Amino acid sequence: MERVANALTRRWSGEKARVHYLREYYFEDQWSYDTPPPGEPEDRRSDWRNGIHDDIYYEVEIAVQDPKLIRIDERTKVGLFTLHGVELTPIERTMEIGRAFEASRRTLR
Repeated sequence: MERVANALTRRWSGEKARVHYLREYYFEDQWSYDTPPPGEPEDRRSDWRNGIHDDIYYEVEIAVQDPKLIRIDERTKVGLFTLHGVELTPIERTMEIGRAFEASRRTLR
């Protein structure tokens, strides 16, 4: 993915478009689900959580960038604007969590 992102950015160097590979999206926190909450099934160390490639950390960070990127309308229509039983509405609350998460990460660096 990184090579493709770099190649496309070079190819489009005269354009405004850029392609970014965000390694942290896939690797930084992939082991966050070592101990499931009480009553939840055990999970394996993986980027996939409970059968889907999704995580609250990713959702809230992406929502801060652009809430449409987490497909609010499409997911709401089919009753899937939740993540492992946690409702993601209102979107303002989800974005607030994302901003707080980013602030805490900056503090730790």
